[in-house]
Amino acid sequence: MNCRNIRKRLSALQDGECDPRSTRKIEDHLRKCPRCRGEYDSLGQTVNTLLATGTIDPHPGFIPSVMERIRSPKRSLPGFSPSFVYATVFVFCLIFGFWLNSPRPPEVTPASPYTLSRLLNENRQLSLIHVQNITWSMIRTEMVNAN
Repeated sequence: MNCRNIRKRLSALQDGECDPRSTRKIEDHLRKCPRCRGEYDSLGQTVNTLLATGTIDPHPGFIPSVMERIRSPKRSLPGFSPSFVYATVFVFCLIFGFWLNSPRPPEVTPASPYTLSRLLNENRQLSLIHVQNITWSMIRTEMVNAN
């Protein structure tokens, strides 16, 4: 067994809920693994502290007040009946669904204000621009026309 499986079973071992075979395997592991042994000891200290604390008796009216709240009918929000709340949520979902499915105008991307000549003039780094099938004379002509 690995540490992860052992740690999952430490509480059951502490409570005496493990079968003899599992108990033997876990105890063998605890003898070899100081980390798991420390966690087991810490769990035992926690259980002993809780047992030493004892029980606290509630005040005499606590149990009857809890039972009364259990038996009393459920209260809804003041001024809102459950059917009103359900209807409102339904209408909201219906409107939202229609809004999601409504046709939208196509998105128009604005044209770039940069022409090739402006990019060449501003960047001066031809390595960033991928020019295919354009000769240098065409580039010079476009630069002259842009000015």
